[in-house]
Order: sequence, then C-alpha cells, then structure tokens
Amino acid sequence: MTKKMLTNIFAEITHACKEKNHPYRYFYMSSCGLNGHIRQRTMVLRDVIDGQFLQVYTDRRSKKMTHINEHNEVSLLFFNPDTLTQITMVAYVEIEKDKDELQKKWETIPDFVKSDYVVSDIPGTIIQHPDQTQYNDHSGNFTILYFIPEKIEILQIKRPNNIRASYEKTNFGWEGVYITP
Repeated sequence: MTKKMLTNIFAEITHACKEKNHPYRYFYMSSCGLNGHIRQRTMVLRDVIDGQFLQVYTDRRSKKMTHINEHNEVSLLFFNPDTLTQITMVAYVEIEKDKDELQKKWETIPDFVKSDYVVSDIPGTIIQHPDQTQYNDHSGNFTILYFIPEKIEILQIKRPNNIRASYEKTNFGWEGVYITP
C-alpha cells in the first residue's frame, strides 16, 4: 500500500507540471545559507524527469545558487489544500552544466518566462522602484536545477485516521513504511 501511495504522489506531481493551477506546481525549498542560516523560497515546478527528478529554472546569480554550491542538500515542501496532503522531500541538487542543453531549453520557454532570467542586476539588488528594473537580451543567467529526492514523507490528513508514510531511496528503489502521524 505504501508503494501505491508513492506512485500516486509522483503521478500527481508530474501532472502539476502541466496544470498551471495545480497546488503542487508551486512548492517551497529550504536551503542552508551561509553561516548556517536556513533560507526558504517558493519554486515553480517545470518538469519531472524519469518519473522522479524534479526540474526548476533559476537565475545562476541568485543567493540560492551560492547556498546550493556550498551545501547541495535541500528540503522541499508541497501542500495540496484540497486533499489535505503534505509532501516533504530531502533532495540533492544538481546544476545543469551542459551549455547546449541550457540553450535548447531556453529556446522552448515562453518570452514572459524568459524575462525572469534576463534582469540586468543580480537578484536581490536594491532598486528605488520596480519600474527601474532593467533587462538585457541574453540567456546567460538562465540555469536548470534538478532535485533528486532521497527521502520522502507523505502526510494525508483525513478522518478517522491521518495517514503518514516515510520513504527512503535504496539501491533497490524506494522502501516505504507507515509511521505514526
């Protein structure tokens, strides 16, 4: 039964990439910043590769990249308020290094999405007004991150009993057990 629960969750997360209003499309990533400070941010899920690697886009100059380069383990949080399902993942992050792959992906994304990665100033730079944001015309700041989950917990809030399961990746796939909610 725990295997079916995990399969359903990955199917739902995969579906979220294609449905703009799906609650799992936007999720939260926590990383360990400099000096051990925890930083949280909202991410947009762009794709699920091979049914389990989560793909997002980011600006290579952002603070999250500094954190990931220093410590590439992150925590991810998804929540669906309709089904009262919470998913947490401990994942490792890999950064796409292949320039051809980055260019190929860049050419497929809509222009309104591209504007997020062509801001002239480094993300977090102080400006006087949002209208002062300036843009350049190249894709050099665009990069792709892959989250590779190692541990997953699913909490389904329901009556008469909440259901909670924990999964860990092994050499033989995912091993899951039910745990006390």
